[in-house]
Amino acid sequence: MYPHVLLIEDDRESRDMLALLLQSEGMYVTLALNGVDGLQALEAIQALPDIILLDLQMPLMSGQEFFTALKKTHADASRIPVVVLTGTNIVLPEAAATIRKPFHLDDLITAIHDTVSAHEGRRRAARKRAASQE
Repeated sequence: MYPHVLLIEDDRESRDMLALLLQSEGMYVTLALNGVDGLQALEAIQALPDIILLDLQMPLMSGQEFFTALKKTHADASRIPVVVLTGTNIVLPEAAATIRKPFHLDDLITAIHDTVSAHEGRRRAARKRAASQE
């Protein structure tokens, strides 16, 4: 199964290029222009994405503000792993991974698959523990 990616990036060229590249890898991509748009996208889509790719420096609502709002307002969505894409030295400790811009596409694809696989493994283990406690 190919992951569903929510890509939150304000730079149009970067967003469009990344979306095309991710789609060429078989991924389903939902696009958002900024943090506000990203929160609205999470409300509008039927199935939550497997991963969020999040730019940090955006207008209206930065990546950091999005991350904070996500944790406070979307209980289910707050469990989605977030990979930060940044050209700064800012680190979000709660993020599953941080990828510095500019990056190689292969590194991003690997990070997406590794992060989604690790997250799914943790979810399976938690379900198994819960079932054994019943």
